[in-house]
Amino acid sequence: MRELNFIEDNGLFGITFKSDDKEEANTVMNAIQRFISKVSKKETKENIDFSICPVGEYEGTIWILINTISLKKYLSDYNLPEGYRNKIIEELKKRGEYLDDTNIEKLKEQIKEISKGEQYTILSDEALEQISLLESEIKKIDNNYNETAKHILQGRKAGKSRELENKITQGRRLSELTLEELKELQKVTMLERYKLDIQEEINKRKNKSFEDTLKENNEIISFGEDEDDSNYRIDEENEEDPLSSGVDEDNINRWDFDSDGDKVDSEGNKMLFAD
Repeated sequence: MRELNFIEDNGLFGITFKSDDKEEANTVMNAIQRFISKVSKKETKENIDFSICPVGEYEGTIWILINTISLKKYLSDYNLPEGYRNKIIEELKKRGEYLDDTNIEKLKEQIKEISKGEQYTILSDEALEQISLLESEIKKIDNNYNETAKHILQGRKAGKSRELENKITQGRRLSELTLEELKELQKVTMLERYKLDIQEEINKRKNKSFEDTLKENNEIISFGEDEDDSNYRIDEENEEDPLSSGVDEDNINRWDFDSDGDKVDSEGNKMLFAD
């Protein structure tokens, strides 16, 4: 059984090694002691161990065990030998924490050229778009950088979106809009929740039957089996079907037919082919 643990306590780091093999445990501990004894000796510039920190409370500690805040502090506050400086930069890059100040300053200068010293709030959308791209590059280097131009653009777009929404809806509910208006509304809105509600309403329209649509417009005649629910039913005062009543013998509803469907007179003569 082997167990290796790294411990951190307020910036201080330690290592514990456990083994059920006594000889193995002694071998590891002796190796650690030899390592500590070696790195505690003063290093010369001609023989620099670039894996060890040479300054501060972390002197003699492996770079990977030093917290990011301290690494940044050493990089900015200490006059380190070039080899150590490069080692810190390498470690910070691995952690995604390295700030290339030179590149940031170049990007900021480009932003100043575009803004010409004017406040962002009065700049055109085109100028803000250019600045926003530069700000996103700075953000990649410095995660704490505030992308002001991007936020202003988003605010402007949201305002224009609301204006277009109001122009289309004119205070009406989604259910009161035409299908064409719903599709146009879905294009202009920036609210994801609103887009989902609009799509749900569009789906309802697509799945609605022709009969349901006519019912909503009061243009359907119901032909249900229940006579009380039917718009076409027998006149309660006249038991005959009104479409079949009357004295007009030429009315198709008064015709008699033989077994094969031809019209016949009272004597059974076919009438369709009479001269």
